[in-house]
Amino acid sequence: MRLLTHVFITLPLLLSAAQGQQQPAPEEPQPIKLVTPSGVYADLPEAGFDISSMLLGGGVAEVKSFYEFIEQLDRLADDGGAQPVLFDLSQPAGFNQAQMAELERCMDRLQAAGVKSYTYIENASLPQFALASQCDT
Repeated sequence: MRLLTHVFITLPLLLSAAQGQQQPAPEEPQPIKLVTPSGVYADLPEAGFDISSMLLGGGVAEVKSFYEFIEQLDRLADDGGAQPVLFDLSQPAGFNQAQMAELERCMDRLQAAGVKSYTYIENASLPQFALASQCDT
């Protein structure tokens, strides 16, 4: 039985070598940029706070700059599509309607630059679904 198994495993390899076919070399993994939007984004982070986290008993959440987030994405577009981008949307992120419109324009710039974008999503809110729908996969 052992010899028979050995024949079945090595026979296709021998036949392909005899026909001059080479096994394709495995591809190297391509580096990927990770973007993880989370928390509350404000146009002027020094002037705002998250009232909903206070009402829900979470204390004052860190408010992040929305425009720094957009600049980070624009730098990825300026790289010329060299590396794909993975959006990890597993953490809650708060964007308002105006920010969503700006984020949509930013995603259009990424696609125009040839940057492939992928999404990982868990228990998403409406803004996260909107961002995920603008990604390639």
